[in-house]
Amino acid sequence: MADVIGVVMDSYLLAKSLHIFGAVIFLGNIVVTAVWKALADRTRNPAVIAYSQRLVTITDFLFTALGAALVLITGWFFLARNFGGVNNVYWLSWGFWLFIASGVLWVAVLIPVQIMQSKLAKTFQSEHEVPE
Repeated sequence: MADVIGVVMDSYLLAKSLHIFGAVIFLGNIVVTAVWKALADRTRNPAVIAYSQRLVTITDFLFTALGAALVLITGWFFLARNFGGVNNVYWLSWGFWLFIASGVLWVAVLIPVQIMQSKLAKTFQSEHEVPE
């Protein structure tokens, strides 16, 4: 019996650790890329802006998507069960649906805007001035 409890606790702690790691990657990347992009835009240097936008797009796909996946998978399949499931607890249900809404916004609005900005930045990368 003690072995079963130990395995359950170990899997809970692993899921919780992955959940926290996912949240840190998810939120950290959002904050860092926003600051990085704002600072690059302030330089008004086309090469810096183009490079920054390209890396913002790449890191957003990698880290935001990885963090969101970790948060969603560990939260839904492992951690929410300890409270009766996502649909049985008011605050978990709200959190889940707001998280899904943010994902829909990211996919429907932010990704296309980032791709457009990346293409636009690539066109003026070799110029000496950033168009208004």
